[in-house]
Amino acid sequence: MSLLDVLPHIALTWFIRKFCKNLLEDRIFIAENATLARHAAIALLFSWVLSISVGPVSNLEIGFDGFPIIAAILVWTISKVLEQANAIAEENDFTI
Repeated sequence: MSLLDVLPHIALTWFIRKFCKNLLEDRIFIAENATLARHAAIALLFSWVLSISVGPVSNLEIGFDGFPIIAAILVWTISKVLEQANAIAEENDFTI
């Protein structure tokens, strides 16, 4: 396992840690959380790309783990929801 294989997991751990820290500080609907979720989705996608393994050429077996791509789509969707929630929260801040 090389540093390239571990890098997405390290980044993902950092994004999750920062996201949870924001939630514990009651900073839920902020732009930073949407950005963190989007970056986590990219890290998951990168992890998925690295997980694709091609077996011996004679067998032509192609195997990959589908969990990271499904998780990436889910996290990306959550980032879009957070973006919209942040926009609504900002509008409500300006309402008297």
